[in-house]
Amino acid sequence: MHFDGSDHQFVMALDKRTGKTVWKTRRSIDFQDLDKDGKPAADGDLRKAFSTPQVEQINGRWEMISLWAKAAYSYDPFTGWLVIC
Repeated sequence: MHFDGSDHQFVMALDKRTGKTVWKTRRSIDFQDLDKDGKPAADGDLRKAFSTPQVEQINGRWEMISLWAKAAYSYDPFTGWLVIC
């Protein structure tokens, strides 16, 4: 699941049987959009993203492709670790 709002950005996996969080990974990027008062430009609208992650097997490895406001990332769907290609 994606949570890409103006104030918090992270991805997480839930156990489909229990609804409990399996892992949660915060997005780590400097949006470089803060004004002189430390508030995001455009009320944070440039940080928001609406996308559904897609899980694919790439070169024999499962990856969760995640598109969001500033970039596209790939995570290990079992651990939440960022995949470095």
